[in-house]
Amino acid sequence: MEAMKKNYLELGQNSHVKSAYVEFVQSVVEFLQQHTHDICPVDQFFTDSSAFPLPATDPTYVVGRLKSYVPKLSEQRTLKQLVSFLQNVSERAAVDNEQAYLASQLRTATTGTFERGDTSKPTLRQVLLGAIFPAYIEPIFKTTAGWILAKPLLQASRPILEELNYQHCQYSVTDPGSVAIVEAILSTMLDALYNATELLITHSGLLEQPHILHTLSLLTAAVTATVLPASHLYRRTGRAAAAVQRIDAFKAFSLFAASTLLGTAAADAFSPYPPTDPDPLPAATAGQLPWLSDVRQLCARDLAQALGGGAWGKQDERYFLARKSGQRTIVTAVGTLEEEKRSVVRAIEEFHAVLGVALWRGEEDLAEKKRRGKERSWPRKGGELCMI
Repeated sequence: MEAMKKNYLELGQNSHVKSAYVEFVQSVVEFLQQHTHDICPVDQFFTDSSAFPLPATDPTYVVGRLKSYVPKLSEQRTLKQLVSFLQNVSERAAVDNEQAYLASQLRTATTGTFERGDTSKPTLRQVLLGAIFPAYIEPIFKTTAGWILAKPLLQASRPILEELNYQHCQYSVTDPGSVAIVEAILSTMLDALYNATELLITHSGLLEQPHILHTLSLLTAAVTATVLPASHLYRRTGRAAAAVQRIDAFKAFSLFAASTLLGTAAADAFSPYPPTDPDPLPAATAGQLPWLSDVRQLCARDLAQALGGGAWGKQDERYFLARKSGQRTIVTAVGTLEEEKRSVVRAIEEFHAVLGVALWRGEEDLAEKKRRGKERSWPRKGGELCMI
């Protein structure tokens, strides 16, 4: 690190060479954050923006820190550290208006990881989607600021879940252990996403609040990302029934929400509930790793303490966080009521479009009828049947 610092300072104003060297040093620092953070801390020179240029999309090297936990994710101590770290960076991202960066960093940290089904070596994706994200998502509408901390996690959920589509080859459909992990991720996330909507059913007036709609559109996008992976897994293996049930349940809710927002005359005709409730998730669904439920409980408890301690507040439409250094206003980037209504309706339309692509339930029957109809029809020319 001393050599890199010396070389950087000696480059002076040679902008071309200096720019290339900065990129090299940034990659080295990220590597050090990932592999040696608990052995030898990185020289503060490289993490101080006034001394050294920081990466534009990851100025605090969050990706490297997230990856540094991976080798020891089977250890309770490491999991507790990850829970604490993610809560801290979520809060900091909200205060510094860098939630989009955090969503991107979470995605980058999990990208390209194959789910091998090895329970002794859980992946970061498995821990985040199987325990930590659900702890933030399920109570998302129940507190004043819960949706703010959960926002980047919801934004990251969509691309992370989309990676589980068979086209990305992130698991093996012929490996029971690999399939079990993906099934658990999908069902656990969908359970949290669907349970979060319960409050919007029992208190439908919440659908008139812009920040609720803003969050609901992100939540719907995350559910949409599960459709193709769950459909493929269910068809190929017969697994993921719990995930399929929850997608069906969300389909009913989405019709209720859309009709309510659009103010259609037949709004009362749409029940927010499916004909049958989804079966409860079995205790072992937490990705074949029972301790993931302990991680989720720890995360939920820490989050409840952070949100319920009086630090977070709201005045009119302004949110703020009280710290020892003073009160910080939170930029939420929420649109007007009409803008957020349109956003939710678009998200619901996309959800139903993906259901059609996946040939979901009734759509599958219709496609099969069309296919058979084409097979049995005879070509015609000038009104006469042609022999082929």
